[in-house]
Amino acid sequence: MPPAMLLVVFYVILMVSIHAYAAQHKSIYSQIGLSFALIAAGILLSDYFIQFSVVPVSLMNQETDGIALLTQYIATGYSSC
Repeated sequence: MPPAMLLVVFYVILMVSIHAYAAQHKSIYSQIGLSFALIAAGILLSDYFIQFSVVPVSLMNQETDGIALLTQYIATGYSSC
């Protein structure tokens, strides 16, 4: 998760750079893109932080009730055969 969190930060830096480089008459579009990038980064960083800090501790303490809501993996119960 730490590399994914770092990539989210780099993505925001990229979007800020694009907004700063955009022409004056097109800066509204880059600002809209930057706004969506900030919203997505906030959601992803909070999700990755929860997965990185809460899920391993819960698994070590064998507290698995409701943990499927916090992980990015879906347990379907089907075998791969």
